[in-house]
Amino acid sequence: MSIRKVKAELRRFRRPNSPPIPLPFPVSPTLRLAQLSPGPKFANVKPFVPKRWSDLRDFAPNVVVGSLTETQRLAEKAASGKVDGLSIDHALVIITRHGSKPLNDVARVILWQSFGVPVFELYLGLDHSLLASECEAHEGWHLSPGIGFATLDTGELLLDGAGNIGLRTGLSASLDKTACPCGRPSPRMLDIQQFRHLDVRYQAVSA
Repeated sequence: MSIRKVKAELRRFRRPNSPPIPLPFPVSPTLRLAQLSPGPKFANVKPFVPKRWSDLRDFAPNVVVGSLTETQRLAEKAASGKVDGLSIDHALVIITRHGSKPLNDVARVILWQSFGVPVFELYLGLDHSLLASECEAHEGWHLSPGIGFATLDTGELLLDGAGNIGLRTGLSASLDKTACPCGRPSPRMLDIQQFRHLDVRYQAVSA
């Protein structure tokens, strides 16, 4: 079989491109959104990996998306004048991946002192899908559509959904099905704490 035919056969078995993840809160189309880290794609967000952070000054993002570590690095660079953070005037979106420790109050205060904007936390599964997210009311994480919630006898939280079947999270949380002040009907995870450390291998992100 020729090289061309081999490549054609391999293309048939590649994973399809993953659709961009929509941010779980209203975003004006006039806002500029920048993603600080490699990883899953978010809708209408322009990627700026660390080597391109010097370009943020010209792009002047109103919203940045990234992990806590990367956002803290950005805050340090902004404080030293290496990066202009003055344009960030709408929100910070923190990506908490499966196996990572959720944001605590101290981290939120530091981010507020650095940027002075609301913080929204997104919780991603092993396949980089959005499992839960913080809304404008900042009262827990809303479960994404189709995600199930269960608790082991030990108190550890399990989430269940396509691509994340019976996912042990290493977290403890309670489930609240009452109406959220933001108006969304989806159940919320409250009092989220890291239950145990997990060694996690993430699935590759499709291009």
